[in-house]
Amino acid sequence: MATKFANVEEAKDFIASTKEELKTAKGELKELRKSLGLKGDATPENPKDAKKVEKLSSLIEKKEKAIEEAQAWLKENKPKKSKEPRALKYDYPEDCTTADQKKKFRQEQRAAAKRAEKAAAKGEKAEKGESKKDKKAKAAAEEEPSKKDKKKKDKKKSSDED
Repeated sequence: MATKFANVEEAKDFIASTKEELKTAKGELKELRKSLGLKGDATPENPKDAKKVEKLSSLIEKKEKAIEEAQAWLKENKPKKSKEPRALKYDYPEDCTTADQKKKFRQEQRAAAKRAEKAAAKGEKAEKGESKKDKKAKAAAEEEPSKKDKKKKDKKKSSDED
């Protein structure tokens, strides 16, 4: 049988078709043995029947050998996957060499990201609408000054006049 193939697809097709042929040959041999009343690997007494059994057995062996050779060729000539470096989520500093150091670095990075996310969320709240405290403070500032504030202003004016 052919052990050299043009490409991987051709080898795969050959293996598939040979397996089909092997299956049919095994089926024929089984039926022949059953019709002759043979059990196991017993050979028939009739020379014609013995020749048929031997022919099918040798065909089965050839097909199995051809499949093995094709699979070996396929294993040798299968294109290898290119091993590109995996994209890293973190850019480790040069001093991080052990797994423990890298783990600590990742923990620090995640904590910093979480803090930044919280700060951004607080910033969004301030932009969307002011909190109740901020609203009350603005309202108080817009109202007329209280009596205490007026007294303080009067004291400052009187001390400035002196």
